[in-house]
Amino acid sequence: MELSVMATEPEKSWWVYIIECGDGSLYCGVSNDVGRRVRDHAGPRGARYVRAHGGVSKLLWTCPAPSRGIAQRMEAWVKGLRRDAKLAMITGERHISFDMFAAEPEKPCGEGESKLPAAGMR
Repeated sequence: MELSVMATEPEKSWWVYIIECGDGSLYCGVSNDVGRRVRDHAGPRGARYVRAHGGVSKLLWTCPAPSRGIAQRMEAWVKGLRRDAKLAMITGERHISFDMFAAEPEKPCGEGESKLPAAGMR
């Protein structure tokens, strides 16, 4: 009996990042290769928002996440913050705890509360 072994892709590191656009606005995204993703924003593979707001001016902030799911929840939370709160995060005056984004036991759609932190936690 012959066993076949499937090669598994090594676990990727996921990152949440904030870039400043040419018009001074902030854009938050998620990637497992931030350098490539920032370069992508300069072309057609980049976010429409970034192209419409003058392209990438500079990368302001990155934060590693333990998983893609947590990175995506962090991104959604950051996108909901006001500009001054995002700037406080960039300067280190505000910190993020991964515990805020830990997955809850799975519930059927429509049951229970959102998995994102409550507005009061922002």
